[in-house]
Amino acid sequence: YRDWHFSCGTKDYKVLMDQFHHVSTAFLELGKGYQEAIEDITKRMGAGMAKFICKEVETVDDYDEYCHYVA
Repeated sequence: YRDWHFSCGTKDYKVLMDQFHHVSTAFLELGKGYQEAIEDITKRMGAGMAKFICKEVETVDDYDEYCHYVA
């Protein structure tokens, strides 16, 4: 994790990806319970967002569900 980076995006997002090793280092310094909580929520967030890659947001219920995952 510490050496991972990905050059992409623009402006602040590019800086974040280029400097991601700082995020990884901070994460690895957290207690196991905090790491597990972050891992759980980010997996659920990613799965929820992935659901909308092939499915467009068409209804208010879709919008509510999408916002639940990304907010």
